[in-house]
Amino acid sequence: ECRRGEENICRRRLWFGEDIHGSYAEYLKTNFRSLVKAPEDVSSEAVAISACVTAMLIHALESRGGLKEDEKVLITGATGGVGVHAIQVAKSYGAEVVAVTGRVEFVDNLYKIGADHVIVSRDGAYSEEVKKITGGMGVDMVLECVGLTIIESLRSVRWGGRIIQVGNIKPEPIPLALGHFILKEVSLHGSLSCTRKELAEALELHRTGKVNPVTKVFPLEEVEEAHRMIRERKHFGRIMLKP
Repeated sequence: ECRRGEENICRRRLWFGEDIHGSYAEYLKTNFRSLVKAPEDVSSEAVAISACVTAMLIHALESRGGLKEDEKVLITGATGGVGVHAIQVAKSYGAEVVAVTGRVEFVDNLYKIGADHVIVSRDGAYSEEVKKITGGMGVDMVLECVGLTIIESLRSVRWGGRIIQVGNIKPEPIPLALGHFILKEVSLHGSLSCTRKELAEALELHRTGKVNPVTKVFPLEEVEEAHRMIRERKHFGRIMLKP
């Protein structure tokens, strides 16, 4: 995998925060082959999210999902750190974006960053609203950022459509009606991280202003407050720590 351009699934890879301690370190030592030079005119906030999340979304939407201009894409968990940037990346490909959220207070924010349609769903049901928006056809692709909502996503995607799974907030077993996948000929793809090529593309999206970081920045000494905000789900976008 490493040698054929699939370094994101290289079996020898190590992840900070999972395999290696030091996620909050100010400096790290790594192999130069893992690095991509960031343009000087890209902000530190944009650089910080360029691998995870922007390049990861390029990998999911384009490399795994084959997203094309004018296709309709549904994004679940749209107000989270992945969702808000997924909207922008999808718009950079010329897609029509349907954003799903349970947070009514952030609807205007979602429109401001590029969502074409916003569905507020507090009970996890949204497929009927998707059908209304798409004239009963369903969306071409779902970027599934939550996990437990995959049944509704399956109901929301068109026949022959694609579901790209990038999130699994609560890793609980989910019963799947396999007949829906068969009869609708829906494809389900997992998506993990990104390649260095996609990371370079992500930095260019930030440099040109097509994707802007949506972050709440805390100094490192306020890490407890940052974690509290995440637990209480009071934030819009991504929480960032700055040393």
